[in-house]
Amino acid sequence: MIKILLSGILLFAFTFFSYSQERADEWLEWGVNYDDLGFATGHSHAMIATDFDLEGEVRYLKAIEYNSQTPFGVPDTVPVNWRIVEFDGEPLWDNQIGTLTGNFVVPGTGTPPVYTEVEDNTPITGHFAIALSFADSMYHVFIMDESAVSNHTWFWKQSIGWVLAQSVIFVPGAYHLRLLVSDNPVGTEENFLSLEQESLQAYPNPFMDKISISFSNHTAGHIKLDVLNSYGIPIEKLCDAWLPEGNHNFHFSGADLSSGIYLIRLTTDSGVISRKVLRK
Repeated sequence: MIKILLSGILLFAFTFFSYSQERADEWLEWGVNYDDLGFATGHSHAMIATDFDLEGEVRYLKAIEYNSQTPFGVPDTVPVNWRIVEFDGEPLWDNQIGTLTGNFVVPGTGTPPVYTEVEDNTPITGHFAIALSFADSMYHVFIMDESAVSNHTWFWKQSIGWVLAQSVIFVPGAYHLRLLVSDNPVGTEENFLSLEQESLQAYPNPFMDKISISFSNHTAGHIKLDVLNSYGIPIEKLCDAWLPEGNHNFHFSGADLSSGIYLIRLTTDSGVISRKVLRK
């Protein structure tokens, strides 16, 4: 009896941990310890960038954290335009990914890092970069972790184009520039943890034309089952009705869908569950 109980506890703990790991947000960054010392750029237009490679994984941007200072107590604020761009040997500023762009202002000396939330469901995959463009006539110091790797840290001026920052500033390391990313588009994450969570299944995954979706609801109630595209927009309603407790099965034909990531979303009286599926 004790062994069975312990096994059940361990299984639940493992399931919870695995699920949390799968669904947790994560920071993409190359540095860890960012000092107040970095390098400065003068009164001219400059850009910086950091590249990351997700390979075949798909992520969605939730926030940007960045830090620079104005030196010598200068009270200037620094207007910044950011973009998520393609990367092909160097950041490609003109090749923006989807609608992933925006603006923020970095205050003066002694302020904490700027944390900018992003509400955009453009999926990111493969090799890409976060690039920042600074307005002319601004003098600012980029905060860095000088112990970090340097081969993902980029600097741009019109006279030289994009180069690895260390080659022109002679300071190794990584900018205090990191991205908070998620497995899910905005608004499609589940907001509860319950027994129903593990019951939503989709098979086969990846799928070609048809996919079978099954779940078990432990209490009777109103059930919604939807298929969403990678932007979180519903494209097919499979169920919107009261269902008794028990096991339920639905079939979805995706023959007309293009290849890519889709979401199966189950809404019950308890909350929302999402499952990511791949159309080959």
